[in-house]
Amino acid sequence: MDNPANTWFGLGATARAVLSDPAGSPLGERALGVAEVVVPSLDDAADARPLVVALARVGVTATTSGADWARYGWLDVDSNLPDFRIVLGGPEENDAARELIERAGEEYASVLKTHGAVWVPALTPLAEVWQPGADLRDLRALPALVVADAAALVADLADARISAVCPSEVVDQLADHTVALLSFGLPGFAVDTTGALHLSLMRSCTGWPSGVWIDPPRRTLPDGASFQLQHWTHEFSYALVGGPGDWRSQTLPAQGQEFNHPLYARIAPPQDGPLPATLSWLRIEPQREVLLGALKPAGNPIAHGSAAVVGRELAVRLVESTGLGRTAELGGALGLSHLRPADLLERPLGEAVERVDLAGSQIATLLAAPGVAAEPGGPVLGPVAEPAQPVHARYWLHNRGPAPLGYLPVSVGASPGLLRTDGEAVELSVALSSQLRDAVVEGTAVVLPPEGWQTSLGSRPYRLEPGGHLRFPVTLTPPAEALPGLHFAAVRIVHDGQEIEDVVTIAVGDLPGLLPAPGDTPEDWTIAQGTKATTGRDTGLDVAVSEETLRVTPGGRTTLGLTLTNRTRGEIRGELQLVSPWGTWEAIADPVRGFTVAAGSSSTVDFEIAAPESTDPGAYWALAKVMWFGRCQYAPTVALEVEA
Repeated sequence: MDNPANTWFGLGATARAVLSDPAGSPLGERALGVAEVVVPSLDDAADARPLVVALARVGVTATTSGADWARYGWLDVDSNLPDFRIVLGGPEENDAARELIERAGEEYASVLKTHGAVWVPALTPLAEVWQPGADLRDLRALPALVVADAAALVADLADARISAVCPSEVVDQLADHTVALLSFGLPGFAVDTTGALHLSLMRSCTGWPSGVWIDPPRRTLPDGASFQLQHWTHEFSYALVGGPGDWRSQTLPAQGQEFNHPLYARIAPPQDGPLPATLSWLRIEPQREVLLGALKPAGNPIAHGSAAVVGRELAVRLVESTGLGRTAELGGALGLSHLRPADLLERPLGEAVERVDLAGSQIATLLAAPGVAAEPGGPVLGPVAEPAQPVHARYWLHNRGPAPLGYLPVSVGASPGLLRTDGEAVELSVALSSQLRDAVVEGTAVVLPPEGWQTSLGSRPYRLEPGGHLRFPVTLTPPAEALPGLHFAAVRIVHDGQEIEDVVTIAVGDLPGLLPAPGDTPEDWTIAQGTKATTGRDTGLDVAVSEETLRVTPGGRTTLGLTLTNRTRGEIRGELQLVSPWGTWEAIADPVRGFTVAAGSSSTVDFEIAAPESTDPGAYWALAKVMWFGRCQYAPTVALEVEA
């Protein structure tokens, strides 16, 4: 099987069985990776939960099955294979234990009776049965630990070692050594029965759904291929590590993080200042065994509709990376104090603690008060508003991905979205809403009618109680000389530094070429096949590129010109996004911006492309996305060639 790998994968022991003969002489050790836990009946499955959890903590995945039900380990129906079994209950309780002991022999029954557990080796080495099409349902196909007391086994697993007695020789003994590959962006890996490590360099879906273009006109790479295909040289970074012991001894989770987040050093001249020669803002002990998962301002006010200010406390997320459990202590110049346990939503759970006791593989969230406070009026660490203003309230119609900054806790909507008229007045229904549950919101909604039209209401002051909303009508009257075409009316508010507007399209006259096509919607599967059409339906905004191919050398510059022609009767406001493949993002310093095109005019927007000196020569591409008033268009794809 090809398995996902997050920063590293390796060959070694996840946990191990330490085996001895009935006299106490050591027989060796056996690596444990994937378990089948066999209970007497599926009705007893819940009783196995503590054992399954204990196995998971030390890295052993487990599937529970019943002696009275189907066996796990048949590749015709299972997606992977176990490498050992744990049979819970003796022969009197579990039919699987009874059959296994009868087939193994009386000496195994004697050991089980004396010691409460017995290790029954497989009849065939693992490498011979782990084969394509494997069927390991036979009880002697895998080694099995028959144990009478599950609670005792759970306690024994605390150090990732199981002690067991075996009356015969043990095959597949563990060589106590680990070899691993640290990876940067590796999709997956597999280990075969010879011990060879295999890795997937890349994956790409060139068919449905990722390789399908839904709305016409169809856009592709310059050579006609799907955007899922990437035509340039790829670099893959790995580090091979190894040593005695298991993955814990090698601290592989920490090594994987360090490989993916290298420390970048900068040489600075000597200077006076308040900081010491060495400084650690946050220090976690024991190092490399308890890892830092997150350090951020505490609280998620957006998620539950709060206007509360974040930053008075910090959230610290710790990850126990050994599976054995550790006690963590925090130090460093941040001076974190008043540590309080919290849930994943960062809500406090209890009283303050001095240190944190972590169970194996536990992820714990803490709230802490920093001893170092940010200076008032200090630098802004990130964007506070979208680069394209105003923000379209129905942003999802732009297929733009994440919601705008702040997730629009206060928003505006105008309906219906499309109106038709031959010169008569039309009426809009405007709704204002707040998802803030702990704050009153006040402001003014401004109505922006089409040029020359009369409105019954130019602006509307509002006050929204927590979670409140209001609705009011607006009548728009066109002038007698209103020209046929598309006109636009907007309602706009300002909240938290952003302008938010919703826009209604008003069609004057009969405009079959510019309005949505009548008729039944095709079946979902028909739509899912995408389009092959080279032309799309007219929107009233034409988009053209200055060049079909742009050439630039490393360290050089070029310009992609995008010409927008507005054939409607109203001003168009929207957002541009220049999309390009990974490896070219540094070359486009300003890929997202707003635009405005007056009625009946054209406007050209230039995107400067400055290829860094380090850019590898190759054939890339750029695709301009145009989003406006709930519409989404794509310009023709431009070939971007970086020449040596």
